Amino acid sequence: MPDRFCVKPMFGPISTVKVDFVLDYFPEDKLIGEFTQPAFRYKLRDALDGSEGDMMKQAHARRDVCMAVEIPLLAKYGYDASEEGIHQHSAAMASLLKDCPDLVEKNHELARLVNPTMDVDEDTHITAD
Repeated sequence: MPDRFCVKPMFGPISTVKVDFVLDYFPEDKLIGEFTQPAFRYKLRDALDGSEGDMMKQAHARRDVCMAVEIPLLAKYGYDASEEGIHQHSAAMASLLKDCPDLVEKNHELARLVNPTMDVDEDTHITAD
């Protein structure tokens, strides 16, 4: 874990603060931890396999599997326990991405974990077609 993390203050230039403070509001490490769990990986694989290659069905299946993890986790960090809470978190992240390489890296890792076409994971056999 890095010693420092980027945060965009309300006023003034970009600054850095200790990770402990930022992780109170941006639980990306917790999401990555959940998305790497074998149980999640298997659920995602099964949901996507059941979509019969239909991209819209895959998107809905991915959303449903991810929301089951994201909603309760994000609620612990003060976001609404709903799909709206996920949108609130995404908006908060988006406002920081251009200024914080650490968050960009975590965002890419989250995308890779929920998009099997980007993933080669021999442990759970989630691979690109």
